[in-house]
Amino acid sequence: KAIIHEIENHQKVLNAARQIVENYSPHIPIDPSWPLIEIGKIIKTVTPPARIQARDFEENGKYPVIDQSQNPVAGWTDDEKCLIDGFGGMVIFGDHTCAVKFIDGKFAQGADGIKIITVNEQLKPKFLYFYLLSYPIIPDGYKRHFRKLKETLMPIPLLKEQKALIAEIEAERELVAGNHQLIERFEKKIQDAVNRVWNDEKRSKNQDKTT
Repeated sequence: KAIIHEIENHQKVLNAARQIVENYSPHIPIDPSWPLIEIGKIIKTVTPPARIQARDFEENGKYPVIDQSQNPVAGWTDDEKCLIDGFGGMVIFGDHTCAVKFIDGKFAQGADGIKIITVNEQLKPKFLYFYLLSYPIIPDGYKRHFRKLKETLMPIPLLKEQKALIAEIEAERELVAGNHQLIERFEKKIQDAVNRVWNDEKRSKNQDKTT
């Protein structure tokens, strides 16, 4: 009974942490005074020197391969001829899937289907990333959606306001990441408690056999 009570308490913590992880998404509150600008007027796209086909993705490597799937990293490569220098921050947009990713470092493009986006001096790349997570482009089947993204009117605050909003969301994401760790810890606690129940039962059966 004590172990069951322990498991139930662990499960409550686990459920609460899962709720946070499953329901959290970044949100940027819009100030009506911010000017509206078409996204296409403040971004540019980067063409990679080469693309890596899915069959050539490696399980390990020095550089991540980014594609339009929902996975943050599709694979890895050591092929430096394919690299894009993303230092300073770039936004990756899945033309068909509308998946949005942020990269700050060297990477390679996986096959076709992504738009690699840089921004002008009015915009922080991570602010665009968080904005597109807050107000996503809704997929309309397996069409190309980059035109829709470029035509979207985006409210643009001053750079100092963008920095403040970025810092706030990053702090929230750190707390959510802590809940991921909490989930792992309490899943292990529950499994350890279950194992104690089975071990106690096995010992009890063995004692019955010997008496």
